Amino acid sequence: MRMPLSLQRMRSSPRRRGPHLTSLLLLLILALAPPAGAQELMGLRLGEHRLSDALARVGNTPLVQGREGVDSLCYRAEVPFEETWVVLSSGAAGNWDVLTTFRVLSSPPAGMSCRTTPLVTSIIAVEGIRKGMSEDELRARFNLPAGTYTTSLVLRLRPRAQFRGAIESGRLVSFEVTLE
Repeated sequence: MRMPLSLQRMRSSPRRRGPHLTSLLLLLILALAPPAGAQELMGLRLGEHRLSDALARVGNTPLVQGREGVDSLCYRAEVPFEETWVVLSSGAAGNWDVLTTFRVLSSPPAGMSCRTTPLVTSIIAVEGIRKGMSEDELRARFNLPAGTYTTSLVLRLRPRAQFRGAIESGRLVSFEVTLE
């Protein structure tokens, strides 16, 4: 008994029983990815992670309560010649718990004890912005007009953050990113 041609085609063609594994993996990756423009440093995101997350991920360091009612943690590069310090802070906008500010500095912050960590290096960056960037790199990154030489920059970042940077000798020496 010969099988009709339409049945032969059905038998030899692969059947779809649901979404392919690759489609499911792609959806999972997209769901777990940080939102576009998310400010992230050392695996921590502003507005999402807490001071306790920083302590768990980066290590214990003293909590400092600042003059402006901001709670902060400080970390520094393990290699002394890298001269890089990172301050993670939470203020009223984060209910003194959720991270609201990242600061990357070239000198130790006054009145703070900072724990060494291999996560802090001289090339640590937020949204591709790193200490040591030249004015030309910053101008290209933020589409600033030519001839805008300055010692400080204040710019908006997506989605609701502000960037402040200090420039010396044509290079970015410190910066902070704060949720608004």
